[in-house]
Amino acid sequence: MQVLRLSGEKTLMATSEEHMKMTMETSEEHMKMTMETSEEHLKMTMETSDE
Repeated sequence: MQVLRLSGEKTLMATSEEHMKMTMETSEEHMKMTMETSEEHLKMTMETSDE
């Protein structure tokens, strides 16, 4: 009985770790995309104002 509970907790921990990793990776991707987008936008805005 004890072993079952332990393995269950281990699985839960592994799952939450996976979830954390995925969440972090996703937010990093999102940050990168957002930054790239805003950089592109800035470049475009600056080019437009130069004309």
